[in-house]
Amino acid sequence: MNKKLIHLIGSVLCGVSFGANYVYQGNGGDPNDWYDDANWSDAAGLADWPTAADNALFMSELDMTISQIVPVHGQLQTGRGATNTVTIAAGGVVSNSNQTIAGIVDNGEGHFVVDGGTLVTKALRLNVFGGATVLSSGTRFELKSGAVHVDSSFGGDNAGDVDLGLNESATMEVSGGSLMVDNNLDFTDGFLKIVGASGFIQIGNTLQLGTGTGSSTQLSFELNGSGLVSTVFADAFSLLGVTTLEVDASQASCGDVLNLVLIDLANDTFSISEFSALSNALTTVNVRSGTLSLSGDGRQLLFSGIAEGTRIVSASVSENFLKLDVETTDSPSDLFVVGCTNLNSGWRSIAYATNATGGLQADLSRAPTVGTNRTVYVPATTQQAFYSIERSPLDDWFVVAAENDPAATTHELSSGGFELGISSLGGGYINRLALPGIGDTMGPVADRFGRGGQSAIRDYLHGQRYNPTQAGFSDPAGTVCRVLETLDDSALVVAPRPCVLFRGDGQMDFTEWENLVDDGYTESGGSNDWDTIDESLLPGKQATEITSEFDYFCTYEDRAGADGITIPCFRHYYEYRYVRDPGHCILQHNLGPLFDPVTGEVTDLSVTEPVGIYPATSNDLGVLQFSISIRMDRDLWAPLYRGLVNGPTIGDLSMQERGSNVAVRAFHRDASLAERTPGFALPNYAQIQVPLLILSESSDIDQGGALGLYFPDSEINTESVVGVDENSGAILYRDDRRLHVELRDSPFRIPTMQWDGFRGYLLGMLNPTRTPAGTVEVLRGEFYLLNGSPREIFENAQRIQPF
Repeated sequence: MNKKLIHLIGSVLCGVSFGANYVYQGNGGDPNDWYDDANWSDAAGLADWPTAADNALFMSELDMTISQIVPVHGQLQTGRGATNTVTIAAGGVVSNSNQTIAGIVDNGEGHFVVDGGTLVTKALRLNVFGGATVLSSGTRFELKSGAVHVDSSFGGDNAGDVDLGLNESATMEVSGGSLMVDNNLDFTDGFLKIVGASGFIQIGNTLQLGTGTGSSTQLSFELNGSGLVSTVFADAFSLLGVTTLEVDASQASCGDVLNLVLIDLANDTFSISEFSALSNALTTVNVRSGTLSLSGDGRQLLFSGIAEGTRIVSASVSENFLKLDVETTDSPSDLFVVGCTNLNSGWRSIAYATNATGGLQADLSRAPTVGTNRTVYVPATTQQAFYSIERSPLDDWFVVAAENDPAATTHELSSGGFELGISSLGGGYINRLALPGIGDTMGPVADRFGRGGQSAIRDYLHGQRYNPTQAGFSDPAGTVCRVLETLDDSALVVAPRPCVLFRGDGQMDFTEWENLVDDGYTESGGSNDWDTIDESLLPGKQATEITSEFDYFCTYEDRAGADGITIPCFRHYYEYRYVRDPGHCILQHNLGPLFDPVTGEVTDLSVTEPVGIYPATSNDLGVLQFSISIRMDRDLWAPLYRGLVNGPTIGDLSMQERGSNVAVRAFHRDASLAERTPGFALPNYAQIQVPLLILSESSDIDQGGALGLYFPDSEINTESVVGVDENSGAILYRDDRRLHVELRDSPFRIPTMQWDGFRGYLLGMLNPTRTPAGTVEVLRGEFYLLNGSPREIFENAQRIQPF
């Protein structure tokens, strides 16, 4: 019987009988005028356009929009051997005494849209004509508004039927209007989508999901902003084949309680097997605790759950920024802004600001809360831009240590020909610093995760081996992180993530496990370390041993042209956040052989904030040392001169030969605070007034090509320890805990590499169990790289922070 039916359908469609065949040509003065005979081939029918039993065939790439009441005719076929679209718009009324088809014969892809008009047809069929015919899965029918009546009163085979994806997958979408199906909706293969609650769907007989065991159907309900969706009403229900049932609450308000009737049967009930199959096939989007159930009489398929997820609810221009209001029930630390300037160019992870003048941020945990929403600012571009919110939990992209190529530069910035490159395989550390006319100054010697350009912290209380480090665990093993960009390519932002400990500089083997990476100590394969703790059954193994209690975050920005800066310039801002309560990682160093409560003793960590007396305990950092530096290969660049500045005028700039001697100059020293560290003697280096180091190939202060390193006496660098709200990141207090800060030029850190940068000593930091409730302490800093002549570097450093 099935074979005969298919053959009969094929015969009818092939012949398109009972009337003349009019092929749409669109040559009329108005290509959308049904009654213009120039729009149709001469089919020798009763009129110059389809009427009576005639058939309207769309066999080319030409589209038509119908806004007229057209004569009753036989068939209307869109996508007959070609790709085209027929739209019935407001004012349009189309009546077919035979069938309406989208997608027929080889290469047929029909798009049929009812948007304000009316369609009355004997049958509505998507992708028909079997056998070896090649049809397109792009065939689709859309009801946006208006009315469609699949009328059984025409009689004969298929009267009152909708056949969806009969011989090839197709899509049917109802987002508004009224769909009345007198007989059956036979869904063989494809996608049936119900969008929002504006549509009405009534099936007079059976809603049949799958017409056989080979059928593959997907039924999707997409909720509107109020959390509602249209119910499918039918007389009866049948389920064959494989079905996917989706409920999508992406547009619903986060937190909405969902109680929906998806399918309502007038004279049938859902069987146990049908309900079980639908329940197993259920998938949800942005729904928590989504479940199917049946009404007490078994006639209604019900869905309940809570809308969750994230969406942008509004956008407005604020100064030079676009302000986005984001509604979410997700963890803000899992959310990132993504953007693109062209939907075909691919989405990029985008940094945002907390206000129209604020610094850049990565995940939404630092976005201000306004009511139940979070607000982010993205730079307004001169071109079109598209933004969305992506959920990307830490586990999707973070690896605390993995062996990778430390020379691989994954992201780059340019500032007037001065180039900076960083690696997402190494915590966002700098592994490319290219000077105009010179090229990259970092090569095989500097390009290691334990070198390059980066920062690190350590403290004397823990023997300087509790050492949270930006780039990685060892020279070959880096921290895999996430780097965000701006659409104008002016900045890079390294998303906050746990900070790894460096491997102990060969002096403290604290890793019993080596399941992630080799620790570089002699007992290859692990099973031995020096921290006196039995870690043979340690959950998390090596990751637990090397993941510190700190998170790391940083930004890199092109600052040329900003704040009066006239030469190439990069700003690097960084944070070490003591965000996790003391755990196994720091415990290893409390019990290890290098724990030193004498040298690391601090009688009071707090200078002004938080109020009170806070002697350093074993889980705090006592006598904290920080460094920010650039390492460069001497084979690539070995400038002969260093410039030091000891006053506010250009005459205070002194150019001197570097030679082979290490030059260290202290620009801050607080002897009064040193009384709080009785076991630690402050370094005693020559003093200098300005924290600016210039490296140059010439002693001529007007010769270009020099590199400046500037660690300004800004609020960020002086009040470098801040207490922040652990949820919002808002600064609650600032404290200047500096004991001593110095600049350092080491031309021969090793024979093949130079080290240049800044090092400082602070009283230390409080762990989160000792700070005011809801507060964590953060160490922050900012550092500038400038390119130009020594004079230009001096003048522009003055513009950044006067001295």
